[in-house]
Amino acid sequence: RFIKLLQLIQREYWTVTAVQLVTLIFKGHTGEMFLQNVTDIESVTFIMEQSEDSDRECLMCGYQHSDKDFQCINYLEESISKNLRLRNGSSQDSRSCSPNGSSLEVSSQEQEKLHKYLEVFAVQFLTKAFCNTVHVLRNILTSQYKAMIDEVYILWLLAFFLKYARHQRVEFHYIRGIFSTDMFAFLVYKTVVNSEELVVAQRNKQDTTHHLRRIHLTVGAMREMLQGLKLYCEDQSLDKANIAYLENLQKDLASSVDLPQMFLLLIRNFQMHTHSLRFLQDVIITNHLLLLLVDVWRSQSISKTEFHMLNHIKQFATTEVMQKYGRLLENFEYNNAVVNNCIFTMMHHVAGDCEKPNALLQVQILRTFLEILDSNAPLTQEKTDLIEFILQKFMVEAENNPFSCALQLFGEMPVKSKHGKIEEEEDEVADDAEDEEEDENAEEMKKEKDILLMLYTELMGQPGALTAISTKLGEFGIKKTEQQISEDLKEFDWLVDERNTEGSEKTRSVESDMEQSNSSSSFADDLEDLDDSEIVTYCITKLKEMKCEDHLKWLQQQFCDVAYAKCAMSMSSLDKNETEGFVAGLHVIQNKSVPLILYNEEQEQLMHNPYFITLLQFLGLHMPEDVGLVFPRIPHFWTIQNLVEKASQFGDLTIDQLKFDPVKLKEGREMTEIMLPFKLEKKEDITFEKMKKIPDTVWMTMIQQYNKNSGKDGKQGMQVGNEFQSQACP
Repeated sequence: RFIKLLQLIQREYWTVTAVQLVTLIFKGHTGEMFLQNVTDIESVTFIMEQSEDSDRECLMCGYQHSDKDFQCINYLEESISKNLRLRNGSSQDSRSCSPNGSSLEVSSQEQEKLHKYLEVFAVQFLTKAFCNTVHVLRNILTSQYKAMIDEVYILWLLAFFLKYARHQRVEFHYIRGIFSTDMFAFLVYKTVVNSEELVVAQRNKQDTTHHLRRIHLTVGAMREMLQGLKLYCEDQSLDKANIAYLENLQKDLASSVDLPQMFLLLIRNFQMHTHSLRFLQDVIITNHLLLLLVDVWRSQSISKTEFHMLNHIKQFATTEVMQKYGRLLENFEYNNAVVNNCIFTMMHHVAGDCEKPNALLQVQILRTFLEILDSNAPLTQEKTDLIEFILQKFMVEAENNPFSCALQLFGEMPVKSKHGKIEEEEDEVADDAEDEEEDENAEEMKKEKDILLMLYTELMGQPGALTAISTKLGEFGIKKTEQQISEDLKEFDWLVDERNTEGSEKTRSVESDMEQSNSSSSFADDLEDLDDSEIVTYCITKLKEMKCEDHLKWLQQQFCDVAYAKCAMSMSSLDKNETEGFVAGLHVIQNKSVPLILYNEEQEQLMHNPYFITLLQFLGLHMPEDVGLVFPRIPHFWTIQNLVEKASQFGDLTIDQLKFDPVKLKEGREMTEIMLPFKLEKKEDITFEKMKKIPDTVWMTMIQQYNKNSGKDGKQGMQVGNEFQSQACP
């Protein structure tokens, strides 16, 4: 009956309660289900056959149930009651009462019997109600009713039942609905949102336990999704329809930017004082699994857009990210072979393909490499070669450039715990946590001071010293502006006021450099002579001079992606050429402002660039400090026309960037020749044939009209915008 309820059309009304009941039923038994009969082929067959027999009986009897079904339901009810009573300490002599007054003795025989029933119920739930239940929860959690249920329920369902499905070898067609673009998008969206909420909670000194559990559960769910996808893609018994379904899913995933970048964000945000090593291990393993899949997609040309694997891996080739990999490698004795292989594989790519071996020249990594060699642990030739190469690299650097080498070694994290092993999340509470945190903070401050003074000694007197110091500090994961560096140096009595000292030429040169970089901060003086309408163009020009064209293109693409996400809401699935961005799409659906996710270090450094910050402000974005969040926001009330106009200020746009044709946007409306504020590429399409008929003089007039939109004549620009919006947008 319970399964039948979840199959009815009206299931939305009781899905939340049903899911809570399912969670309660399996609470405390999930481990045993994977340790005992589940891995036994004979028992798996027995459970599946028993489930199928019950199905046949149900079909033969219509809505009546077999004795087996009633027995299973009654036993589940009794076991729930028994578990609750045992947890509350109300049982005596290992006995408890069932709802019908009978007594149940807790014995190994009863436990085994209970596990059998749980396994039968799990298979029935998987094959009859799992997909519908999960999608109902996802719809609730992305709607105005999301407060009805905590998202941990859907995350637990995915993580637990997908793992169980793999062990049970459940056929793909039963759970095909789970492996959808929407479900992957939901998990990526929740990961990014929860990561930002965690940082905000830390800033506000709030309890972060709930945030940490959510993020870890999301990673666990994503890991099971990817493992299941890999398993079923390799299944040779699938029919053509399911093969085509998986191919389309892989095309969507291969074209996603957010999916691979999500793991980079998680690794960069990892903090030993906050997260557990178990979490870092799961993130690194899941990232490795995804990269293996991406490499297959790339080799088979599955992706709709070209994915540059080397460029992606280069984002991991930093001191900051390698610190995290090195921290997990310290437990190489306790890590399983899969974990160590993931770590060494990434380090091998960083040192070899990315040609960034210096990112591995860190005390913790070098120390661990030596311990591995001394332990005589079995190593592949590739691992041995990597270790010897890095150690040799260190010896050469130490001999030829000892000072820079010493600086590089400062990129270390706290040493591993006394016990060395990866701790479980449940065992992470310590009575002296606050004292340890204070000591660690003091140690971090001391390390920052040492690095800053060493950089100052090396670079003082050189042109652009403060800028160079700020950049090098960023390589160690320390983010400081030139003004902050100047204030720190004065606080340490290394840089004093020029009028109160007979300081050396070198000190004066750094001070003058500070004043020049305060001309970086004195860029405000340049802005005073500009109208507000000219500031965006000015900042774009300055950023191009600073060789930030790639970052400007990235920002332009963010506006295009949000515009497409808004357009996609009015499109059918058949009209979509591409899937909308995972993060942008789900924010748009919920009418939320869309964050600019700063996934890598270079993007994060942009938020220390005064020209970039000013650009965002004058474009009209919500700044992090204004909304109390981590990332800037593209306002939710911007229309498609607004977004296209903002994007076009960075340069010409193409249909490939927009991913939609504004002329065809309004479904059912007659195609009209409208004024578009961007450049169209020539393609074999009726839309482009119509655009070719526009006379050159008219086209130039259109461009002039649009240019005025970013000038002083705001009204005329608004008029052009209104024309575009009324004709092109629903």
